[in-house]
Amino acid sequence: MSYDLKVFFPHPVFPRTEWRTLLTSFQGPECLVRFSDANESDNACDLVIGESVLATDVWPVEPGYWQRISSGAKWKATLSTTMGRSFRALWVQFAIPYHALVLIPGVTVHAEPEQLFVDPQSWLDFCRKRLWGPLRRKEDAVEYGLFTADGSPLF
Repeated sequence: MSYDLKVFFPHPVFPRTEWRTLLTSFQGPECLVRFSDANESDNACDLVIGESVLATDVWPVEPGYWQRISSGAKWKATLSTTMGRSFRALWVQFAIPYHALVLIPGVTVHAEPEQLFVDPQSWLDFCRKRLWGPLRRKEDAVEYGLFTADGSPLF
């Protein structure tokens, strides 16, 4: 089963440069960032993290449910991982919305339709419960640089 997070943007024109810069910031030895279109006309991107894939895509928001609960959102980015994802892939999936909240004014994040986040601190609090709480080997997450020893995500 996949797990999706959604980031909504109120901008009349999608902030493509900021979004691509944000996603590219995760590029490294353990994460390959692949955009589907080199000429930047498409917003689809896969982040390959070990053997897991985090798929992202962006669409205009049509009037209706999401636009009402996201205060006039114009664009929706979906971050999706499949069942069997690694913990690091899940961590990146949660880190991207944090960076969006910090770097792109006006975004909102939805973990579930009834869970709306508009500020980075409330998102961090949610991530701490969602990611740190059920973790069996917390010392590994600290050793890999994903969390502090007290359980704060290192986004």
